[in-house]
Amino acid sequence: MTTKVFEVAAEKEALVEDTGLTFSFDKKGRVMKVHPPKSGQIALLMARLGRHSSFNDKMAGVIDFFVGILDEADYDYVVHRLLDPQDDLGIEEVTQVMEWLMEEWTGRPTK
Repeated sequence: MTTKVFEVAAEKEALVEDTGLTFSFDKKGRVMKVHPPKSGQIALLMARLGRHSSFNDKMAGVIDFFVGILDEADYDYVVHRLLDPQDDLGIEEVTQVMEWLMEEWTGRPTK
């Protein structure tokens, strides 16, 4: 059996330019840097948001995408906060950040 090997082009970068976007969930909170998404990340998000996906699958897709564009330490920080029953951070705040990021990356405001 022959295995076809596909090369991943090192030149292929994120879909959007790295603008150094940062955010925080609250005024005294940690400042986190967002890395622009790669095409595979966008494809996975779109698949999770498909019309045949349940609401829970869609929300999981948004969170997976969101934490995937963070630094590793920030990934751990956000996941810990989302899983902490004493922390009020939830999908509403993640969605607000995602809407802002899409506006920044596309140059188009969302509703």
